[in-house]
Amino acid sequence: MAISGAILVGIIILAIIGFVVVTRATVKVSKSADTADGPRVESLYYPIPHGQDPVVLVSAMKEAGYESSADTRDGQVVLVVNTPAGRDRERPKVRQLIASASQTSLEGPDFEPGRIVFADEQQGAK
Repeated sequence: MAISGAILVGIIILAIIGFVVVTRATVKVSKSADTADGPRVESLYYPIPHGQDPVVLVSAMKEAGYESSADTRDGQVVLVVNTPAGRDRERPKVRQLIASASQTSLEGPDFEPGRIVFADEQQGAK
């Protein structure tokens, strides 16, 4: 009887140790996942003018090596461009890329976007 009690206590201790090890490993993986890409990547938001297909802009950004997507914010379609070096550093290059993507669609006619203004540059931007 005493041997079975000792075995039971041993199993409980092993279970507790296993739980602690698994919990610590999970926390460590979670923390490393949060910081795997370093600091948070900033994004530029460009309100896409009516008449221009967002695919044209997303394609231009992809060709230049930027990760981007089209999204809707406050009812307006916007181009979201991730800028690993920071918004202010990459703003001129992204602006130039948008200006050079001057078609309404991938096969469509030319498109003049007008002045290229990002959401954070607009009057009253938060």
